Amino acid sequence: MTFVIGNKSFSLEEFIVHCEKSNLTHLRTIRNVLTSWYDTSENMVLQTSGSTSQSKTITLKKEYMRMSALKTQSYFGYKSRATAILCLPVKYIGGMMMLIRALLSNLRLIIVEPSSNPLFGIEEKIDFLPMTAAQMSASLDSNFSQVCHVNKILLGGGPVSPALHHQLQSIDTKCYHSFGMTETISHVAIRQLNGAGNSDVFHAIDGVQFSVDADDCVIISGDHIEQDVMTNDVVQLIDMYSFMWKGRKDNVINSGGIKLYPELIEPKISELIDSPYFIASIEDDRYGSIVCLFIESKDGSNIIKINESLSSQLTAYEIPKKTYAVSKFVMTETGKIQRQKSIELAVSENNIF
Repeated sequence: MTFVIGNKSFSLEEFIVHCEKSNLTHLRTIRNVLTSWYDTSENMVLQTSGSTSQSKTITLKKEYMRMSALKTQSYFGYKSRATAILCLPVKYIGGMMMLIRALLSNLRLIIVEPSSNPLFGIEEKIDFLPMTAAQMSASLDSNFSQVCHVNKILLGGGPVSPALHHQLQSIDTKCYHSFGMTETISHVAIRQLNGAGNSDVFHAIDGVQFSVDADDCVIISGDHIEQDVMTNDVVQLIDMYSFMWKGRKDNVINSGGIKLYPELIEPKISELIDSPYFIASIEDDRYGSIVCLFIESKDGSNIIKINESLSSQLTAYEIPKKTYAVSKFVMTETGKIQRQKSIELAVSENNIF
């Protein structure tokens, strides 16, 4: 196992000492995770990201984390001494599992401080790189040639926009999209985003099966999951090993008896809006709820033009009844929009178009 920071390589022991001496938060956090991993406890304790609900503390068995890490190695086929990048915060499951994969698979792990453009300054070939969709977008804009020097990229942490999906068709790097959460010890399903295997269907990793409840929310079972995980993710179940994701039950809009999924509406208008946005609802006396568009904008410029264009992309039921300009969305530490808090801010600012 080799750790790389800049031009320097470290053994595990040397790296831990280096982190202890460092004032950098991300290195000290990595050191704490390594210390916990090698202590005598059978469990690891970590936080959920808090993007879809309140952040909470989760306890996971190290035995199951080992199983998850080895399943990822088997799926993506990287071998001992392969080069990978850690550019995600290790206090959350995505970064923590990449660190553990590196330990168990004897990888050469390049440590990068989490940022929007993790490939900046890296010139060598990379075998495996997990990152967020936002990091991928920034990397394509600023480090396109280096993206093309990565063998496989795994995107996680949220949906992949149609614009990004389209960009990925122009590169040979194999790109994948993951589905999972802290409770499932990172990803339990994966879909390929480009190349011959490009698909909207998520397929289970080895040892994982799916079912749905009465609301079509996916239930996850697996040999590395202590108990079935009940989710709020609404899916179209294809079979016990595959599904198409539709959106979060928390976000479903029931407007006059019509169920609408914001996550299915949002991609349809991505080409019309340059700034961050999302679809959600507010209460309405007549319809129960109405569809609203929330856009991050300080002055509301171009919103009238955007509103006029929505009908060309959306059905009559999907067209927002109100558009709110929000000065700045409320974000999680991992860069995801906190919808409910952002809605509350939008209503308080009352910039309606």
